[in-house]
Amino acid sequence: MEKNQAGYLEKNSTYINSRESYKDNIKHASFFNLFTFLKKKDAFLLLFSCIISIINGFFKPYMTFLLGRLFHAFSLISLKEITEKQFNNQINQYILHLLFLAIASFIGGWLFQSLWHIFSEIYIKRVYKKLFSNFATKEFEWYDCNKTGVSGLINRCEKDIQSLHYTHSDVLGRLLSSFITLVISLFLAFWHSWKLTFAVLASLPVVILIAAITSYFIGPYIYREKEVLAQAATHINQSIVNMPIVKVFNAQQYESRNFNSYISESSNAIRRYKKTYSIQQSFIRFVSLVMFIQGFWYGTHLVITNEVSSGNVLTVFWACLIISFSMQTIIQLLLYLKSGIIASYDLQNIFKDKKNKKSPYPFQGILFPEKCYGRIVYDLVSFAYPLRPEKMVLENVSLVFPAGKTTFIVGPSGSGKSSLATLLIKIYKPNTGSIYIDNKHIGLLNTNWVRNNITLIQQPVIFNETLKLNITLGKPLSDLENTSEIKNASRMALLQEMIFELPDGYDTRLGMNGISLSNGQMQRVAIARARFRDSSILILDESTSSLDYINRSLIYDAIRFWRKDKTTIIITHDISQIKDSDYIYVMDDGFLVQKGLKNDLLEDKNGTFFNVYSQKKESKIDDISTEKVNTSPRNIPKTVYESLKAKLNNEEMFLLNSGNVILENRRNTTNIRNLLASNMNDHKRRKKYGNGVSTPLFSYTLSKLLALFFSSKSISEIKRKSFQYSMIILGVSFFDSLTLFLKIYLLEYSADSWITNIRSILFKNILFQDIHYFSEKTYSSENTTRIIINETDLMRTIFGQITGNILVAIIMILVGVTWSFIIAWKLSIIIVGVVPLLYISIRLNSYLNTKWDHKYKDENINAMSILYELSENIFTVKALLLDNFFQEKFTLSIKRIFVKGIRKAIYVGFGYGITESIIFFFEGLDINFHDLGSNIDTALLFWYGSKTILNKTYTPIVVLTIFSLIIFSVITASQFLSMVPQYNKVKRAYGSVNDLFNISKKTTENEGSLVVPLNGEIIFKNVFFSYPGHSHIQVLEKINLKIRNNEKIALVGLSGSGKSTIISLIQKLYQVDSGFITINGHNISSIETKWLRNHIAVVRQTPMLFNRTIEQNIAYGLDSFNIYDVRTAAKKAAIDDFIMKLPDGYKTVLGDYGRGLSTGQAQRVSLARAFIRNPRILILDECTSSLDSLCASSIHEIIKNINDMTIIIITHSKEMMKLANKIVFLRNGRIAETGTYDELINMKKDFWTLIQKGQWI
Repeated sequence: MEKNQAGYLEKNSTYINSRESYKDNIKHASFFNLFTFLKKKDAFLLLFSCIISIINGFFKPYMTFLLGRLFHAFSLISLKEITEKQFNNQINQYILHLLFLAIASFIGGWLFQSLWHIFSEIYIKRVYKKLFSNFATKEFEWYDCNKTGVSGLINRCEKDIQSLHYTHSDVLGRLLSSFITLVISLFLAFWHSWKLTFAVLASLPVVILIAAITSYFIGPYIYREKEVLAQAATHINQSIVNMPIVKVFNAQQYESRNFNSYISESSNAIRRYKKTYSIQQSFIRFVSLVMFIQGFWYGTHLVITNEVSSGNVLTVFWACLIISFSMQTIIQLLLYLKSGIIASYDLQNIFKDKKNKKSPYPFQGILFPEKCYGRIVYDLVSFAYPLRPEKMVLENVSLVFPAGKTTFIVGPSGSGKSSLATLLIKIYKPNTGSIYIDNKHIGLLNTNWVRNNITLIQQPVIFNETLKLNITLGKPLSDLENTSEIKNASRMALLQEMIFELPDGYDTRLGMNGISLSNGQMQRVAIARARFRDSSILILDESTSSLDYINRSLIYDAIRFWRKDKTTIIITHDISQIKDSDYIYVMDDGFLVQKGLKNDLLEDKNGTFFNVYSQKKESKIDDISTEKVNTSPRNIPKTVYESLKAKLNNEEMFLLNSGNVILENRRNTTNIRNLLASNMNDHKRRKKYGNGVSTPLFSYTLSKLLALFFSSKSISEIKRKSFQYSMIILGVSFFDSLTLFLKIYLLEYSADSWITNIRSILFKNILFQDIHYFSEKTYSSENTTRIIINETDLMRTIFGQITGNILVAIIMILVGVTWSFIIAWKLSIIIVGVVPLLYISIRLNSYLNTKWDHKYKDENINAMSILYELSENIFTVKALLLDNFFQEKFTLSIKRIFVKGIRKAIYVGFGYGITESIIFFFEGLDINFHDLGSNIDTALLFWYGSKTILNKTYTPIVVLTIFSLIIFSVITASQFLSMVPQYNKVKRAYGSVNDLFNISKKTTENEGSLVVPLNGEIIFKNVFFSYPGHSHIQVLEKINLKIRNNEKIALVGLSGSGKSTIISLIQKLYQVDSGFITINGHNISSIETKWLRNHIAVVRQTPMLFNRTIEQNIAYGLDSFNIYDVRTAAKKAAIDDFIMKLPDGYKTVLGDYGRGLSTGQAQRVSLARAFIRNPRILILDECTSSLDSLCASSIHEIIKNINDMTIIIITHSKEMMKLANKIVFLRNGRIAETGTYDELINMKKDFWTLIQKGQWI
């Protein structure tokens, strides 16, 4: 039965849970989760912030009181109940109150903004510390069993922290202030007329009920989107890290489809959330507007019956209006609060570590021996990894490693060799049995003491530091300046020439923001680190597998000299380095099957070691197999030795100079007008314009209703007019609610469609970049992931909220102001006077926000990068006791975040206050009520309005109409314009997204259109090549090479001689500078890239696997497959038996980068992945370097029997060379020797010398 890979992944993903599971995840989340890390010393700041919020909450009710008094004065003058002088005195008195309120509200607003941001910075700093501590102290079981993946999890934590920061800095204070405003306004309304207040607010419980019901449904959608996006982040990271495999196996579309399945699932959650939210908001808006109709009817009755004055009725109306808008604000803020609570709860779930509450050892150990002699004993040790607890990797193993001796451990891949090493440094604890160091149980020995006295080298890790610090990291900081020791360590690891070529020598930065090293160079740095550390016990686990044989032999000789009389354990497949007098343990399938000296083991003709040795011996040439070659460099021919010791070859220097840095965020403030314009083309969104018209229409009609209080008409006429205007308000309210629903839902729907599309395009752009982009372009997988997931999420704001709100606000203000100009232009023109001040204040606020947001965000990105580096390399960090180093590094980073956050709070708070002060009712019914300019503008408006009444320019009814139009329009618009400060954050996010979006689309991936039958004949004709951006470094020179169809050819040479470059050109990963390459007579540049790669399969030296099932890894890149083909390929690669023994068989998920397999097992899965494609050209790049001799021999046999495809082998293995029909020996980018194995041996030139020096297996 055939399966489609993308669909299979979508339908069977274990990461996309049902809605009910999300409900279960968040049902225990509560408001108190927001204060988990609160401390007593925070009480004063929190109390002070709350007091300022409460004070701010009083401003608006007091403004309401003043408005009521002002309108009452207007009504009295209209009814001729007071004189003009009395009217003027009352107006001046109230305006003076407005001016004093303006000053108080400005100061309060500034303090409010700054204090809550400072509180947030203190709290978030604590969260950062806890987050680091959590990742640094989690046991390896958690890392092994975590299905999300480290990159996705950190990306998720980053979003959670951002949400939590916003909740503490903005939402909490605004909620408190809005609640106080609501309560005081309610008191004010009841004080002036409790009967009318009850009538107006009768529908308020319905609003609360609707808000509660809809909020219940929204929570699971928020959590669901968070989960799925974490998986999408992991997917991006793994695809970029494994990009060579993605390209060679034509898996770009496959990866793109699978990524689209994640973002589609995320989109579904967001759309359901926004649909529920839009229903909530539109219903609440309708109820909030309609409630004034019932209030007016009852208010008219109270005025007619003289129970309440018209001024009191207006005061109640304004107070209820504030209550209504405050309630809407609170409901909106409660949604943000819910997001913050879920984010806090999500972080705490990670901190709680439910899956692994106990460390392997219940305590760190109490014994600190003065000296470590190095005697190690394993006593009946059995062990299974947490990821597969049912599969024992060690069973009743007993070993003794004498102090001061070198001991070898050999055995097939997956036999348990590496597991012995991880148990020794207390990474895991044996299921049964005991381990002793110097006759002391390892559980009693302090963990730091153990790891300080043991150095384990497995996969080499380079940290984002200088070369000097990378070498010295494994030793206490007090020894960092010991230059002679550093140089000695570097010389022993053959790093001197590399260091000479580095731009800053030992001070050259490596990793992110620095130089990228090849695998061989990384191994040499790791060996130098071990030499500098010089611990009592050294464990080398395939630590030289990426080195050429000259370097490997020289380093082995140096290690033996250095480790004389020190305990050394060497885990290896390279038995050529084992001397006759060396003691060996032989492992097989978790059991110790043999032990003894090499000579003694060879006497057992039926033993495993003898079989392995026999496989090696069969490949030796009789006439030189016993010849002893001096390993001193002076006995190597000068041409070879100079080649080794010369400056770093061109191919390595390309890797050195290329870097592996983050995709730089351009600091320019990107103009988003074009993007906004394109977003407006969606015809669906034109419906939102109606929402901008409805508010002025509502305010005008309401003003007509309110004017009836001043009317001297008959009661019947007043009732008729009130009924007429009430019906109009009812219709306007319905229209407003409907357009609000359409505005929110259609804008958010369109924004989500845009974001989903952009994410897909960005990821696809990355996938189809030329391979040199990932070496030469400054980027990192983590930062690219951040842009595609997090920055695009910020972009959603601009289209889903900012765009619509600003346009609606503009329409609202234009309609309201235009209408007011038509009615009374002299009174309305006063509003235009604040426009220049408004523009200046917005520019100032924008400048301050841009400046400090950039600095603040840069530091946050740096902190998360440190956390990512720690988590990705947690094994090495623990083994080398680098916890304190990373903690200090992270602590410095969060200190910088804190300092910049405090400065940002003060400066941005000031800019925010200035802007708020200029805009009339800018925050309206939000949080910073009526700051300086708001009240000044209000005071000015009322002052000038009173003058027009006194000089008979306008009647009180006209002035009331203008006030209603302006105040309602600007109040509502100011709520929308409150999104403007977010523009700066979105602007920078757009800059990052735009950079990634606009990377070059012109790539070699798109070149060539020829689709013809291909065989394996390959011809290089006068090929010259240098890597892009390094044209001055010639990597290949005048390569003339013919590879016949179905021929096996071996490319041999020292590291960097051009072997990998040749196979890269065959895969069309690069283009030649001059000359040409043909396949089956067709120029490779004219052949369609995908078609060409469909006929090629590659097995690389370092296996690259994905966090998917074994079945999916083997069938990777295929549009369809069946299990029979998968198993056939696995059998060829000698991995089927192992897979079938797993409980889930081929459905077993491998974990991040194939974490669940040993290196040898992962390599065999890679071989199976190549075999299933049945390619015309098979490229094997050191494919057996990680395999034991028996397994390697089976692969040799398979390759030997393949006669229907062209096989290109890059190897240092003599057995692999002998499989080739022809060997091409490369030196410095040129072909130095060609011929069969026997022919080159008989020539006794450089190739022959390398064979003898390396004792190649």
